[in-house]
Amino acid sequence: MIEDYKSQLFSEIQTMLKYLAKTGKSIPTEISVLLKTLDVPNADTAPQVNEISNIDTNNLLSLHNILGGLCKPATPMSIDASTTWKNKTVIISSLVGFIGFLMIMFANIFGPETCRNMATCTNQETCKKLEICVKQENNSKADLSKKSSPIKKTETHTKPVSPTKSNASTNILISSLGGAFLGSAFYALYSASQYIKSQTFDPGYTQVYLIRLILGIFAGYLLANIITPNSAGGSEESDLFKYGPELLGVIGGFSAEAVVQILQRFSDTLVTVVKGSDKEKVKSDVEKAVSKKSTETSTKLNSVLTQDDPSKMKEDIKDIIKNLNDE
Repeated sequence: MIEDYKSQLFSEIQTMLKYLAKTGKSIPTEISVLLKTLDVPNADTAPQVNEISNIDTNNLLSLHNILGGLCKPATPMSIDASTTWKNKTVIISSLVGFIGFLMIMFANIFGPETCRNMATCTNQETCKKLEICVKQENNSKADLSKKSSPIKKTETHTKPVSPTKSNASTNILISSLGGAFLGSAFYALYSASQYIKSQTFDPGYTQVYLIRLILGIFAGYLLANIITPNSAGGSEESDLFKYGPELLGVIGGFSAEAVVQILQRFSDTLVTVVKGSDKEKVKSDVEKAVSKKSTETSTKLNSVLTQDDPSKMKEDIKDIIKNLNDE
Protein backbone atom coordinates (compact mmCIF):
# COMPACT_ATOMS: atom_id res chain seq x y z
CA MET A 1 0.00 0.00 0.00
CA ILE A 2 2.79 2.41 0.93
CA GLU A 3 4.72 1.44 -2.19
CA ASP A 4 1.68 2.20 -4.37
CA TYR A 5 1.28 5.59 -2.71
CA LYS A 6 4.96 6.39 -3.25
CA SER A 7 4.76 5.23 -6.86
CA GLN A 8 1.77 7.54 -7.46
CA LEU A 9 3.61 10.49 -5.92
CA PHE A 10 6.70 9.80 -8.04
CA SER A 11 4.60 9.56 -11.23
CA GLU A 12 2.92 12.89 -10.48
CA ILE A 13 6.29 14.49 -9.74
CA GLN A 14 7.52 13.37 -13.15
CA THR A 15 4.40 14.84 -14.80
CA MET A 16 4.81 18.20 -13.08
CA LEU A 17 8.54 18.38 -13.88
CA LYS A 18 7.81 17.80 -17.57
CA TYR A 19 5.07 20.44 -17.48
CA LEU A 20 7.36 23.03 -15.91
CA ALA A 21 10.11 22.26 -18.42
CA LYS A 22 7.76 22.50 -21.43
CA THR A 23 6.11 25.73 -20.29
CA GLY A 24 9.46 27.38 -19.50
CA LYS A 25 8.65 28.21 -15.89
CA SER A 26 11.53 28.82 -13.51
CA ILE A 27 12.41 25.92 -11.23
CA PRO A 28 14.00 26.71 -7.85
CA THR A 29 17.37 25.20 -7.04
CA GLU A 30 15.96 23.53 -3.94
CA ILE A 31 14.13 21.13 -6.24
CA SER A 32 17.38 19.82 -7.64
CA VAL A 33 18.59 19.27 -4.07
CA LEU A 34 15.48 17.24 -3.29
CA LEU A 35 15.91 15.27 -6.49
CA LYS A 36 19.42 14.32 -5.43
CA THR A 37 18.14 13.12 -2.08
CA LEU A 38 15.65 10.95 -3.95
CA ASP A 39 18.52 9.55 -6.02
CA VAL A 40 16.64 10.14 -9.28
CA PRO A 41 19.21 11.21 -11.87
CA ASN A 42 16.74 11.27 -14.74
CA ALA A 43 13.09 12.36 -14.35
CA ASP A 44 12.10 10.27 -17.38
CA THR A 45 13.36 7.08 -15.75
CA ALA A 46 10.89 5.48 -13.37
CA PRO A 47 12.49 3.59 -10.46
CA GLN A 48 11.73 -0.02 -9.73
CA VAL A 49 9.38 -1.07 -6.95
CA ASN A 50 12.22 -2.06 -4.64
CA GLU A 51 13.88 1.31 -5.25
CA ILE A 52 10.68 3.21 -4.43
CA SER A 53 10.50 1.58 -1.00
CA ASN A 54 13.91 3.07 -0.19
CA ILE A 55 12.85 6.64 -1.03
CA ASP A 56 12.04 8.86 1.92
CA THR A 57 8.31 9.66 2.01
CA ASN A 58 8.90 13.10 3.53
CA ASN A 59 11.17 14.11 0.66
CA LEU A 60 8.60 12.90 -1.85
CA LEU A 61 5.83 14.93 -0.19
CA SER A 62 8.02 18.04 0.06
CA LEU A 63 8.96 17.85 -3.61
CA HIS A 64 5.35 17.15 -4.63
CA ASN A 65 4.04 20.14 -2.66
CA ILE A 66 6.64 22.52 -4.12
CA LEU A 67 5.98 21.40 -7.68
CA GLY A 68 2.22 21.57 -7.12
CA GLY A 69 2.51 25.20 -6.08
CA LEU A 70 4.61 26.01 -9.16
CA CYS A 71 2.15 24.30 -11.54
CA LYS A 72 -1.01 26.02 -10.25
CA PRO A 73 -3.74 26.24 -11.46
CA ALA A 74 -2.80 23.02 -13.26
CA THR A 75 -2.61 19.75 -11.37
CA PRO A 76 -0.98 16.41 -12.27
CA MET A 77 -4.43 14.98 -13.04
CA SER A 78 -5.44 17.92 -15.27
CA ILE A 79 -2.08 17.85 -17.05
CA ASP A 80 -2.56 14.18 -17.97
CA ALA A 81 -6.21 14.75 -18.93
CA SER A 82 -5.25 17.70 -21.14
CA THR A 83 -3.33 15.38 -23.45
CA THR A 84 -5.46 15.09 -26.58
CA TRP A 85 -5.27 11.32 -27.04
CA LYS A 86 -5.96 10.70 -23.35
CA ASN A 87 -9.00 12.97 -23.19
CA LYS A 88 -12.26 11.04 -23.61
CA THR A 89 -14.23 14.23 -24.19
CA VAL A 90 -12.06 15.25 -27.14
CA ILE A 91 -12.09 11.78 -28.67
CA ILE A 92 -15.85 11.22 -28.36
CA SER A 93 -16.76 14.76 -29.43
CA SER A 94 -14.48 14.57 -32.45
CA LEU A 95 -16.00 11.24 -33.45
CA VAL A 96 -19.55 12.60 -33.07
CA GLY A 97 -18.67 15.69 -35.10
CA PHE A 98 -17.12 13.60 -37.86
CA ILE A 99 -20.22 11.38 -37.99
CA GLY A 100 -22.39 14.47 -38.25
CA PHE A 101 -20.26 15.81 -41.08
CA LEU A 102 -20.59 12.51 -42.96
CA MET A 103 -24.38 12.50 -42.44
CA ILE A 104 -24.72 16.00 -43.90
CA MET A 105 -22.48 15.12 -46.84
CA PHE A 106 -24.47 11.95 -47.49
CA ALA A 107 -27.79 13.85 -47.39
CA ASN A 108 -26.52 16.56 -49.74
CA ILE A 109 -24.93 14.18 -52.25
CA PHE A 110 -27.47 11.35 -52.40
CA GLY A 111 -30.65 13.03 -51.19
CA PRO A 112 -33.15 15.09 -53.21
CA GLU A 113 -32.41 18.73 -53.78
CA THR A 114 -33.63 20.98 -50.97
CA CYS A 115 -36.02 23.82 -51.83
CA ARG A 116 -34.23 27.15 -51.44
CA ASN A 117 -36.64 29.58 -53.10
CA MET A 118 -40.25 29.82 -52.00
CA ALA A 119 -41.32 31.60 -55.21
CA THR A 120 -40.18 28.71 -57.43
CA CYS A 121 -40.99 25.85 -55.09
CA THR A 122 -41.19 22.53 -56.93
CA ASN A 123 -40.07 20.08 -54.27
CA GLN A 124 -42.76 19.81 -51.64
CA GLU A 125 -41.10 17.08 -49.60
CA THR A 126 -37.93 18.99 -48.66
CA CYS A 127 -39.39 22.48 -48.34
CA LYS A 128 -40.12 23.88 -44.92
CA LYS A 129 -43.31 25.55 -46.10
CA LEU A 130 -45.06 22.29 -46.86
CA GLU A 131 -48.52 23.84 -47.11
CA ILE A 132 -47.49 26.27 -49.85
CA CYS A 133 -45.72 23.47 -51.71
CA VAL A 134 -48.74 21.21 -51.50
CA LYS A 135 -51.03 23.95 -52.80
CA GLN A 136 -48.73 24.68 -55.73
CA GLU A 137 -48.43 20.98 -56.56
CA ASN A 138 -52.19 20.43 -56.31
CA ASN A 139 -52.89 23.44 -58.52
CA SER A 140 -50.46 22.24 -61.16
CA LYS A 141 -51.99 18.73 -61.06
CA ALA A 142 -55.49 20.18 -61.39
CA ASP A 143 -54.48 22.20 -64.45
CA LEU A 144 -52.89 19.15 -66.06
CA SER A 145 -55.94 17.02 -65.29
CA LYS A 146 -58.24 19.46 -67.06
CA LYS A 147 -56.10 19.42 -70.19
CA SER A 148 -55.35 15.68 -70.23
CA SER A 149 -57.47 12.78 -71.48
CA PRO A 150 -59.31 10.37 -69.10
CA ILE A 151 -56.68 7.67 -69.71
CA LYS A 152 -53.80 9.96 -68.78
CA LYS A 153 -55.75 11.18 -65.78
CA THR A 154 -56.10 7.62 -64.53
CA GLU A 155 -52.37 7.02 -64.99
CA THR A 156 -51.59 10.16 -63.02
CA HIS A 157 -53.75 9.02 -60.09
CA THR A 158 -52.17 5.56 -60.01
CA LYS A 159 -48.60 6.86 -60.08
CA PRO A 160 -46.90 5.94 -56.78
CA VAL A 161 -45.50 8.89 -54.82
CA SER A 162 -44.67 7.29 -51.49
CA PRO A 163 -41.04 6.41 -52.35
CA THR A 164 -40.30 10.06 -53.17
CA LYS A 165 -41.88 11.28 -49.96
CA SER A 166 -40.02 8.63 -47.99
CA ASN A 167 -36.69 9.63 -49.55
CA ALA A 168 -37.33 13.30 -48.84
CA SER A 169 -38.32 12.64 -45.21
CA THR A 170 -35.23 10.49 -44.73
CA ASN A 171 -33.08 13.22 -46.22
CA ILE A 172 -34.47 15.83 -43.79
CA LEU A 173 -33.98 13.45 -40.86
CA ILE A 174 -30.37 12.69 -41.79
CA SER A 175 -29.58 16.37 -42.45
CA SER A 176 -31.05 17.59 -39.17
CA LEU A 177 -29.42 14.83 -37.13
CA GLY A 178 -26.10 15.48 -38.84
CA GLY A 179 -26.39 19.17 -38.01
CA ALA A 180 -27.27 18.31 -34.39
CA PHE A 181 -24.24 16.01 -34.14
CA LEU A 182 -21.99 18.66 -35.63
CA GLY A 183 -23.29 21.56 -33.50
CA SER A 184 -23.19 19.58 -30.27
CA ALA A 185 -19.65 18.34 -30.93
CA PHE A 186 -18.52 21.84 -31.86
CA TYR A 187 -19.81 23.22 -28.56
CA ALA A 188 -18.15 20.45 -26.52
CA LEU A 189 -14.79 20.86 -28.26
CA TYR A 190 -14.94 24.65 -28.03
CA SER A 191 -15.76 24.54 -24.32
CA ALA A 192 -13.01 22.03 -23.55
CA SER A 193 -10.35 23.73 -25.70
CA GLN A 194 -9.79 26.65 -23.33
CA TYR A 195 -9.12 24.28 -20.41
CA ILE A 196 -6.91 22.01 -22.48
CA LYS A 197 -4.93 25.03 -23.63
CA SER A 198 -4.19 26.02 -20.03
CA GLN A 199 -3.67 22.37 -18.99
CA THR A 200 -6.48 22.71 -16.41
CA PHE A 201 -9.02 20.26 -17.83
CA ASP A 202 -10.69 18.42 -14.95
CA PRO A 203 -11.47 14.80 -15.91
CA GLY A 204 -14.23 14.84 -13.30
CA TYR A 205 -16.30 16.92 -15.73
CA THR A 206 -16.10 14.31 -18.50
CA GLN A 207 -19.59 13.03 -17.73
CA VAL A 208 -20.92 16.60 -17.78
CA TYR A 209 -19.50 17.11 -21.29
CA LEU A 210 -20.96 13.81 -22.48
CA ILE A 211 -24.41 14.65 -21.08
CA ARG A 212 -24.24 18.06 -22.76
CA LEU A 213 -23.25 16.33 -25.99
CA ILE A 214 -26.33 14.08 -25.88
CA LEU A 215 -28.61 16.99 -24.91
CA GLY A 216 -27.29 18.97 -27.86
CA ILE A 217 -28.14 16.15 -30.26
CA PHE A 218 -31.69 15.94 -28.94
CA ALA A 219 -32.06 19.74 -28.95
CA GLY A 220 -30.86 20.05 -32.54
CA TYR A 221 -33.31 17.42 -33.74
CA LEU A 222 -36.18 19.05 -31.84
CA LEU A 223 -35.42 22.50 -33.22
CA ALA A 224 -35.08 21.33 -36.82
CA ASN A 225 -38.00 18.88 -37.00
CA ILE A 226 -40.55 19.63 -34.28
CA ILE A 227 -40.33 23.10 -32.74
CA THR A 228 -39.55 25.32 -35.72
CA PRO A 229 -41.88 23.86 -38.41
CA ASN A 230 -44.85 23.83 -36.03
CA SER A 231 -44.21 27.17 -34.34
CA ALA A 232 -43.66 29.18 -37.52
CA GLY A 233 -46.69 30.51 -39.28
CA GLY A 234 -48.01 33.36 -41.36
CA SER A 235 -46.77 34.76 -44.63
CA GLU A 236 -43.49 36.03 -43.19
CA GLU A 237 -40.91 33.31 -42.63
CA SER A 238 -37.68 33.42 -40.67
CA ASP A 239 -34.49 33.72 -42.70
CA LEU A 240 -33.27 30.51 -41.09
CA PHE A 241 -35.62 28.41 -43.18
CA LYS A 242 -33.87 29.10 -46.46
CA TYR A 243 -30.75 27.33 -45.14
CA GLY A 244 -32.52 24.03 -44.54
CA PRO A 245 -32.54 21.60 -41.62
CA GLU A 246 -28.75 21.40 -41.33
CA LEU A 247 -28.34 24.91 -39.92
CA LEU A 248 -31.29 24.49 -37.56
CA GLY A 249 -29.78 21.25 -36.27
CA VAL A 250 -26.39 22.93 -35.76
CA ILE A 251 -27.97 25.85 -33.88
CA GLY A 252 -29.99 23.53 -31.65
CA GLY A 253 -26.97 21.32 -30.96
CA PHE A 254 -24.73 24.27 -30.15
CA SER A 255 -27.28 26.08 -27.98
CA ALA A 256 -29.28 23.41 -26.18
CA GLU A 257 -30.10 25.97 -23.48
CA ALA A 258 -32.05 28.05 -26.02
CA VAL A 259 -34.13 25.00 -26.98
CA VAL A 260 -34.81 24.36 -23.29
CA GLN A 261 -36.10 27.93 -22.95
CA ILE A 262 -38.37 27.44 -25.98
CA LEU A 263 -39.80 24.23 -24.55
CA GLN A 264 -40.25 25.89 -21.17
CA ARG A 265 -42.15 28.73 -22.79
CA PHE A 266 -44.44 26.27 -24.59
CA SER A 267 -45.00 24.49 -21.29
CA ASP A 268 -45.83 27.71 -19.45
CA THR A 269 -48.25 28.71 -22.21
CA LEU A 270 -49.99 25.33 -22.05
CA VAL A 271 -50.27 25.53 -18.25
CA THR A 272 -51.74 29.03 -18.53
CA VAL A 273 -54.32 27.87 -21.08
CA VAL A 274 -55.41 24.92 -18.93
CA LYS A 275 -55.10 26.51 -15.51
CA GLY A 276 -55.92 30.12 -16.37
CA SER A 277 -53.84 33.25 -15.89
CA ASP A 278 -53.04 34.77 -12.49
CA LYS A 279 -55.14 37.81 -13.34
CA GLU A 280 -58.24 35.69 -13.86
CA LYS A 281 -57.56 33.78 -10.65
CA VAL A 282 -57.20 36.97 -8.62
CA LYS A 283 -60.38 38.37 -10.13
CA SER A 284 -62.26 35.20 -9.23
CA ASP A 285 -60.96 35.31 -5.64
CA VAL A 286 -61.97 38.98 -5.28
CA GLU A 287 -65.47 38.26 -6.56
CA LYS A 288 -65.86 35.40 -4.08
CA ALA A 289 -64.68 37.59 -1.21
CA VAL A 290 -67.04 40.42 -2.17
CA SER A 291 -69.97 38.01 -2.48
CA LYS A 292 -69.20 36.51 0.93
CA LYS A 293 -68.92 39.95 2.55
CA SER A 294 -72.19 41.10 0.97
CA THR A 295 -73.98 38.06 2.32
CA GLU A 296 -72.65 38.66 5.83
CA THR A 297 -73.59 42.35 5.74
CA SER A 298 -77.08 41.55 4.49
CA THR A 299 -77.58 39.06 7.33
CA LYS A 300 -76.47 41.60 9.94
CA LEU A 301 -78.78 44.30 8.55
CA ASN A 302 -81.75 41.95 8.57
CA SER A 303 -81.10 41.10 12.20
CA VAL A 304 -80.82 44.82 13.10
CA LEU A 305 -84.08 45.71 11.37
CA THR A 306 -85.98 43.23 13.52
CA GLN A 307 -85.12 45.18 16.69
CA ASP A 308 -87.81 47.29 18.43
CA ASP A 309 -85.53 49.94 19.96
CA PRO A 310 -84.77 52.70 17.35
CA SER A 311 -81.71 53.98 19.20
CA LYS A 312 -80.22 50.50 19.47
CA MET A 313 -80.96 49.92 15.78
CA LYS A 314 -79.19 53.18 14.89
CA GLU A 315 -76.09 52.25 16.88
CA ASP A 316 -75.90 48.80 15.30
CA ILE A 317 -76.17 50.25 11.80
CA LYS A 318 -73.34 52.68 12.60
CA ASP A 319 -71.18 49.78 13.79
CA ILE A 320 -71.84 47.86 10.57
CA ILE A 321 -70.90 50.89 8.45
CA LYS A 322 -67.75 51.45 10.52
CA ASN A 323 -66.66 47.82 10.04
CA LEU A 324 -67.18 48.09 6.31
CA ASN A 325 -65.07 51.26 6.13
CA ASP A 326 -62.27 49.71 8.18
CA GLU A 327 -62.06 46.71 5.87
